[in-house]
Amino acid sequence: MKKFLLLFIAGISTAFAVPTITLTSTVNSGVSPLSVVLTWSSTEATVCNASGSWSGTKALSGTETITGLTSNSNFTLSCYVANGTAKLTWVAPTQNTDGSTLTNLAGFKVFKAGASADVAAATPVIISSPTTLTYTYSGLNAGTHYFGVKAFSTIDSSMSAIVSKVITLTPVVASVSITVETKPKVVTGLTVQ
Repeated sequence: MKKFLLLFIAGISTAFAVPTITLTSTVNSGVSPLSVVLTWSSTEATVCNASGSWSGTKALSGTETITGLTSNSNFTLSCYVANGTAKLTWVAPTQNTDGSTLTNLAGFKVFKAGASADVAAATPVIISSPTTLTYTYSGLNAGTHYFGVKAFSTIDSSMSAIVSKVITLTPVVASVSITVETKPKVVTGLTVQ
């Protein structure tokens, strides 16, 4: 059996759609205990997270009623597109591992995983063309992604060097500040003479 080597070169780029968001409140100030309705919407976003006086993952658009506010509050919504891309490029082998000329290169298998150790066990994308020397992954979430490539003829080559790409997503942020006024307690001990 002949095996062949694969020289792997990664040229990796990142592209993002630009999300927009709006966040509004029915009132921006009032007397404690205050109730407000927050309304928000986003475009091009795939994930929205709340922080400040509220928390958690939020729908891409919606409303939420906040009741019983007794102090000033700030509601922040951060939305972003979980859609990074990684463009992989490589150089095809021209020889088998025994030094003979590679004449039956059939294509490449491209692997992606969330950990370097998992690349070899990942399900590959099959490229059945010996002249296609690039592949682009899209829809990548934030985090580190690991990649490797094998060339194949009747058998697979060994795995190329493993390369990685960190996808960093920049959120678009909207905030609403609510001013809550407290009124004094009722006067007690009132007497008249």
